[in-house]
Amino acid sequence: MPKQFPDRQAVHRALLESGRELFSTYGLKKTTVDEIVRKAGVAKGTFYAFFPSKEQLFFEIMLEEEQIRERLVKQQYLHAETARDGIRGLIREGLREVAANPILSQLYREGTYEILMRKIDPEKIREHARKDEEETRGFITSLQREGLLTDEPPEVITGLLRALFLLTLHTREIGEDLFPRVMDLLSRITADGLTTEEGKQR
Repeated sequence: MPKQFPDRQAVHRALLESGRELFSTYGLKKTTVDEIVRKAGVAKGTFYAFFPSKEQLFFEIMLEEEQIRERLVKQQYLHAETARDGIRGLIREGLREVAANPILSQLYREGTYEILMRKIDPEKIREHARKDEEETRGFITSLQREGLLTDEPPEVITGLLRALFLLTLHTREIGEDLFPRVMDLLSRITADGLTTEEGKQR
């Protein structure tokens, strides 16, 4: 028998939490809508009143997890002594958060990203990518104005950072035992290369 919820927001939250737990345990591919609604305690028709597909539910959960990751990672920069240390912390902790988060890590494994690209409204994907790029470019530009970051075009630096995160697709090829050390070294080399002499001092 379906559970009783005080309002639509509570139903929405129950579906998010149910999906988060199941996706984290079994992955997007192996989780079914039937399992999600059973765990949430709602009827199947109710699910489709909120989400057109399980992929859309996963996408919404992913956006929430990214916001949590961004807050944690930004703390690394705010508490760093220099811009170089801050950039290194952003990269290192960002990669660690992706690797440790059972939702975000799926984006780089199991073909999950490709599934989302096929199932999610392309405009929503583009909007998410635009927002992410705008925020990154704004951060890069502000550091360049202060003379702390190299004057390479912001879109080039953004592409470099994106490329680093895409390396998580090749954890097995690099070696799972070696991967954390490789990423730590890459974060140091990248931070050294991106920051100016002033950025290495403050």
